[in-house]
Amino acid sequence: MKEKVIIGERIGIKTILAGYVEWSIFGLMGAVGFYNLVGRYFISDSRVNLLVSLIIFIVVVLLATPLFGANEYLEFSNEEVCHYRAGSYLQKWYRAIMIIMKKPDLCNLEIKTSEIYSVQLSYVRFTMLYGQAGYQLKMTFLLKDGSLFSVLPAGIDDMKKGRFEQAFSLLEENGVIIVDKFNLRSVLNDKNSFYLHIKEIEDLKKC
Repeated sequence: MKEKVIIGERIGIKTILAGYVEWSIFGLMGAVGFYNLVGRYFISDSRVNLLVSLIIFIVVVLLATPLFGANEYLEFSNEEVCHYRAGSYLQKWYRAIMIIMKKPDLCNLEIKTSEIYSVQLSYVRFTMLYGQAGYQLKMTFLLKDGSLFSVLPAGIDDMKKGRFEQAFSLLEENGVIIVDKFNLRSVLNDKNSFYLHIKEIEDLKKC
C-alpha cells in the first residue's frame, strides 16, 4: 500500500507552465486585436499601441494564473488526512506563487488518522446542463471526539486510477471504519458505473 494517496489534482509547476502556454494564446489574441483596432481608429503611435498591447497580454496571463489546476484535493497518509482548498481568488493566487517558489502547499484542515473513527460514503445530487441530474461522492469523517467533517472530493479521473480504493484501504489499515450503506465503494472505479448505480438507487426510492 502506498504511503500517500491523493484524490483530486494537485497543482504543480508543470500545470502552471502548461496553463501559461494555453492562456498566452488568449493574451496574444487580445493584444493583437487591441493593436489593430486602436492603431487603425484611435492611436496612430505604434510604440504606444505596442506598449498597451504588451500590458494587455501580461494582465490576461497574470489574471489567469490562479485558475490553473484544481481548487481542492485530499491527501491521505498513515499519519493524517489533509484537506487542501483554495476558495477565494486571492487564495488561489497565493497558492500558485508558493508553488512557483517551490514552497509546500498549505493544508486547510489536518486530521490525524488516529483521531478518525469512521468515514461514511454517500452522494449528493446536482443539476447539470439541460436539467440533467448529476451525482457526486460525499465523504463524511466522524472523529472520535464526536465532531464531523464532510467533503465532496472532485476526483472523477481518480476513479480510473483506483485512488479511492487505495485511500479507503489505507484508512482501514489504520483502524478506520468505512461505512458504505449504498455500496458505492464497488463502483468507484468507473464514472459511468457510479452514475448508473446511483440512478438505480434513486429509481428504487421512487417505487
